[in-house]
Parts: sequence; structure tokens; C-alpha cells
Amino acid sequence: MMDGGRSILELNVDNTSLRQLFRDSALVGDVEEFCAPPQAPGADDLDARPCSAGNTSCYVSPYGDVYPCVQFPLASGNVRSLPFLDIWRHSEQLNEVRAIRVRDLSSCSTCSHVSACTRCPGLAFMEGNMRGPSTQDCEKSFARTGVRSKNLESKKRRLVLVS
Repeated sequence: MMDGGRSILELNVDNTSLRQLFRDSALVGDVEEFCAPPQAPGADDLDARPCSAGNTSCYVSPYGDVYPCVQFPLASGNVRSLPFLDIWRHSEQLNEVRAIRVRDLSSCSTCSHVSACTRCPGLAFMEGNMRGPSTQDCEKSFARTGVRSKNLESKKRRLVLVS
């Protein structure tokens, strides 16, 4: 939710159902290819932009607030006080988002899932760090491939240490 509330996550599909969806060839095509174990990131993967948010698109709210994406609540200007083009070209927030490359992502840059992950910087931002992992996307990658991401492995180790 835009206010950071997590209650909406209760509406998510459960992991078992998600795994079944990812193995439905009518939805994903070649299941073997779609659910293949992740490959180690290559140099091209590390230089890539992790998302098009703020790069090729943005979201303008009904109140004129500009955000990198509809799911990325980083206020970047308001068209009621500045022309859109000025915000697009000069917003510190949008320029910060545009500068991020996969190699800048704290744990994602060394995760084997990075080349095929659907990591959302907006979700990561709402979890506390736009350069951090999005747990939602890590769980989705796990459901797809059966291989835990670096982030999920780290969370699992922390749970074991706490128990």
C-alpha cells in the first residue's frame, strides 16, 4: 500500500498455488525454460537498469505528485508547482532512481536470480531500501525455480539463529 501498510499482502496467492501457476504451460509457455534454475549474473546483467521506473515511465497522481512508478511512492515533484519537463529532467529523486544499476543493489547484485528476477524497486523502497531486495519478488523467484534467493537464504538463517 502507498502508506507502507502490509495488510494487503494477506490477499496474495499462497506459495503452493503460485508454484502451480508457474508450472501451467498454458500460462507460461515452456515450463522447463520458465522454471529453470537461475544462472550466475554476467557483466551485462550488473550494468543493466533494474527497472524502467523513472527511466521510461512515471506516475502522476490526481493531485499532481510525480512518482517513478505507480508502485514506487518516492515523491519526485508536483506538476502544480513545476512543469513536468523540469521534474522529469531535474528531479533529484528521479535522477537517483535512474542512476541505479544492478551492481548497486545490496544483496541482489550477487544473487543468482538477478538475471531473471522481476525485482521491483518500489516494493523494495516500501520495505525500507530501494537498493535492497524485494521479499515479494524473492518469494516469487523461489516459487518459480525452487531455488532460494540470497535474500531468502539470509532470512532463513536469521530465523534459525533466533529459534
